[in-house]
Amino acid sequence: MRLLRFALLGLSTLAAACSHIALPFGYVVNFPGLGGDTLSEGEMDRLRAPEGFSVSAYAEGIPNARMLRFTPTGDLLVSAPREGKVVLLPRDDDGDGRADGRIDLLEDLDRPHGIALYDGWLYVGETGAVRRVRFDPKTRAVSGAMETVVGDLPPGGNHWTRTLGIGPDEHLYVSVGSSCNACVEEDHRRAAI
Repeated sequence: MRLLRFALLGLSTLAAACSHIALPFGYVVNFPGLGGDTLSEGEMDRLRAPEGFSVSAYAEGIPNARMLRFTPTGDLLVSAPREGKVVLLPRDDDGDGRADGRIDLLEDLDRPHGIALYDGWLYVGETGAVRRVRFDPKTRAVSGAMETVVGDLPPGGNHWTRTLGIGPDEHLYVSVGSSCNACVEEDHRRAAI
């Protein structure tokens, strides 16, 4: 139940940090990466949840939050591409339903999106590269210099995000979006994993 609560709170973090369109009957559609306006209090009040659940902002002030990843200690990592940051939201130890602070874990990144944790490393998918740094979830700290793992991804394009995942085979997988919505790609690495 605690994980479900964190997942719902994590989703509300995303909802509160993305652009949106308010639809009739209280529905809201979020569009990450466009605009950056947060939901107004009135729009938050219109969100509905099943009986026994509630929707509230777990954290605020992370414009265009994109990917969420829990650490083994229950903190929440959030990528913020427009700010060039990966933010760590300390878990809710005081039980008020909100993150217990904010730590700008990594800064000066090139449109960070995907986040993966593996074997003591924090991997970050930037638009043209995948980089990693040592990360200790217990101390909530990174150490050492960022290392480039893959440095020649085609940057930018219409779909500039690079989503990361560690597979059951312990390999790192990176998605590279297409450069456009309807074209024949010249670079075989585009629209591929």
